Amino acid sequence: MAINFLNRRRLARSVKLLLFGAAALWLAWWIIPDSGMQTEFSSDPFQPAAQPEGGELPMAEGFQTYASDGRFELLADAANQQFAIKDAASGLTWASSPDPTGVADIRPLVARNIRSPFEIVYTADFSKTQQTGVNNDETTWKAYKIENGIQFHYELKELNIAFIAEFVLEDGGFYVRIPDEGIRESDEGSALVSIKVLPMFGAALQGEEGYMVVPDGSGALVYFDRLHNQAASSEYFKWIYGADPTFDPMDGPPLGESVAVPAFGIVKSGGGVVQTIQRGAADAKVIVSPPGIRNNPFFRGGFEFAFRKQYVTSYGESTESAAIERIERSLIRSERVVRFDFASGERTAYADLATLAGDALLGTTKTVGEAPPPMIQIFLGVESRGDSYSKRMETMTTFSEAQRMMEELKRGGVESFSAELKGWQNQGYYGSLPRRFPIEEAFGGERGLTELIEWMDRNGIAASLEDNYSDVYRRERDGVRLRTDAVRRPDGRVFVHYPDSAAGSYRRSSEWYKVSPYSAEQDYLPQSLEKLDSVDVRSINMRYVGEALMSDYNDAHPLRRWETQAYYERWLGSAKEKLGSVGVYYGNVYAVKHADRVLDIPLRSSPNYLLDEHIPFLQMVYHGRVPYFSSALNRSDDARLELLKAIEYGAIPAFELTYRTTTDLRYTNYDFLFSAQYETWMPEVSEAYAAWAQALKPVATERMTGHERIAEGIFKTTYADGTHVWVNYNEQAATVEGVTVEPLGYAVREGGEIE
Repeated sequence: MAINFLNRRRLARSVKLLLFGAAALWLAWWIIPDSGMQTEFSSDPFQPAAQPEGGELPMAEGFQTYASDGRFELLADAANQQFAIKDAASGLTWASSPDPTGVADIRPLVARNIRSPFEIVYTADFSKTQQTGVNNDETTWKAYKIENGIQFHYELKELNIAFIAEFVLEDGGFYVRIPDEGIRESDEGSALVSIKVLPMFGAALQGEEGYMVVPDGSGALVYFDRLHNQAASSEYFKWIYGADPTFDPMDGPPLGESVAVPAFGIVKSGGGVVQTIQRGAADAKVIVSPPGIRNNPFFRGGFEFAFRKQYVTSYGESTESAAIERIERSLIRSERVVRFDFASGERTAYADLATLAGDALLGTTKTVGEAPPPMIQIFLGVESRGDSYSKRMETMTTFSEAQRMMEELKRGGVESFSAELKGWQNQGYYGSLPRRFPIEEAFGGERGLTELIEWMDRNGIAASLEDNYSDVYRRERDGVRLRTDAVRRPDGRVFVHYPDSAAGSYRRSSEWYKVSPYSAEQDYLPQSLEKLDSVDVRSINMRYVGEALMSDYNDAHPLRRWETQAYYERWLGSAKEKLGSVGVYYGNVYAVKHADRVLDIPLRSSPNYLLDEHIPFLQMVYHGRVPYFSSALNRSDDARLELLKAIEYGAIPAFELTYRTTTDLRYTNYDFLFSAQYETWMPEVSEAYAAWAQALKPVATERMTGHERIAEGIFKTTYADGTHVWVNYNEQAATVEGVTVEPLGYAVREGGEIE
């Protein structure tokens, strides 16, 4: 009897625990801080949908021509939702989807999905998602003639979702547009999460000739005739302009590169096509799928526009609290436009697509006026960590020492260079941001900086200061109001980030924050520019504005990523107007439009089984339009190889140097600057300067028109004036195309020389 009694007590306790657990889950679902779900974002007066030129069009079977511009014809089979662009220059016809008829072992449902011009992801419960196409039995559509094209009104009746899509020929390109005003949902229906636009455009089967061009980092190729067995179960996808840290939880620093330009290309026999996002890139992904994903036998890729985003939250403040996935309720109000440009000819290559992408994204008027010299980034100092043996300023370079350093560089044969000052703010590199004044006295203060800039100006050294209007490092000392001034996550919590450690993990002993772009613009940026102007600073380089975009669920001034982008573009314009010159890092294209230079441009793509080959696609888009610099060569694993990569990719070399040894940085959050004492690196700086003068300076204003692998470890870059630059990564000399390239070296044949 005692045993039975104990069993009953245990059973009762178990039932109570189960009930408690169920209640906790219910509370986690309904009572978790979730202010972001009710956040009201501002809306932009987007361009309205085009006005139809007549009544509803009949749904006739077969292709008909709806627009022509002399070179291209826009054709559509309205009844079956098939679209095509016919190129009179090449005779090629680019179809919105391939014909799956005759493809072995393809299922009817897969064949139907292949023919859909849009893939729609939706949610019924704001937790899980499902996917469908527009050519299923529950979708209806109407067609209308509009100027230069055709407009469709889609209604997914079972989901109570409707949207408008427009297909037009304009300005020499083919556009697909999803007007914001056409999005309609019902409270009783499902909610739209994302739309993929023409996801099968230019798709190819395994073994076909050609490749896809992926804008990961510097760029990468995915060949149709190579097997990608490791990637057969997963597709490549990345947010354009990097992941949104407000939404995306990160256990450690992100690995690999991000996407700086919203471009995606395909090269096939006889020609190529490149897609660029004209509007809506801030909340879009690049998607690349190998054969086998969802039983689809084709290589395919393109863009996916987000209308709502998923995020992870938890119940309680503990880091061990259960993570819960949610989908935000607020719809992202934004215009979404994709442009398609076409190249023709049997010799079409990714360089041709890069030229088209550059024209589509930056226009044809942005050009480099002169050849900027290599850059010396001078690191001044940083405070030691709060968890170190003592809290003090670790001075690496004073302003007077920076002058002596630059004098010795000139005496050592480095005749021309520019210089960036890093960490000049009060309390050093991380210091008291977002407040940055007074200029740190340990380095020489305001007088020391003014005298240094005057000396640099007299000696022809272009000076710039690194600045940061995003981070909050010292809130307890500087009165930053986290409740109103800090970026917040969708669940209402303040966004927290951590410094990277030298071991490649987060250093969680320090909690940092991001200042709201609205607060930064109101409270810090104008005053800072005014002060910098007063001490004769004529150029700054803005951290983060060209590297990443964040959403902000701050109740006072919530922002979507496209709104943050608008702030950043305005900041760049203000800095350039006030000071004269402004630079950005990494090179997100919206920032490059306004920048005079790009620092830390990526020179490779991410390690990924699907990406077969690194290429300088990003560099081909930018070269001759904006100067760009490599990351500091002395911070790479092998400075010699990194210099060769910079030469191959047309990147101006950069070094990050100090006057004193960097030993004392080991107890700071800047402990990844292992070797930077300038005397140690003088030979490498001189070598990089000579390489720049020979291989890069003469072509600084030229477009990069070609790049190819000549042999294993040997690459050739071609410029518009006919100059060729060969780089040899092998340890043996090689003779290619009549030119001898030394081991781990380079060779140049200037334009006009006899080949």
